[in-house]
Amino acid sequence: MRGVKFIKLADHQTSDGSFCEISRLTANRLNPVPHFIVKQISFSKTLAGIIKAWHYHYHQDDVWYISNGQKLAIGTLDLRQNSTTLYRMNITFLNGKSSHLIYIPSGVAHGYATSKTPGFIIYFTNQHYNSRSPDEHELPWDFLGKGLWQTPKR
Repeated sequence: MRGVKFIKLADHQTSDGSFCEISRLTANRLNPVPHFIVKQISFSKTLAGIIKAWHYHYHQDDVWYISNGQKLAIGTLDLRQNSTTLYRMNITFLNGKSSHLIYIPSGVAHGYATSKTPGFIIYFTNQHYNSRSPDEHELPWDFLGKGLWQTPKR
């Protein structure tokens, strides 16, 4: 899908776990997505077996950090009227073997489903959350069908 980026990160295994450099910052810009200026960082924990979809913004871009060890189904749906991939939908299954950054531009609806374990996501956004005028919009989770969010059995 035009503009959406899945960036695989290097996980370094250590004797006591692992280490992953998420990003280096230059003037609040994430190096893997240099045009993205970080204005807010948030964290979300989602219980096992939960679907969080569909959600989109008109002005805000997101970058998600998903650590290794997590099995998630990540969905994106292009709602941008001027896009060459308008109405294209993708589901990407992360198998938990690698950490990822996912860049989601404004106008792309997004969501995810957790598997048998909880999901943990750090969100980097290029806008501050405004409680008086939130740029938060939703479509029903089953907008494109209930079977869409089934994570593969592994």
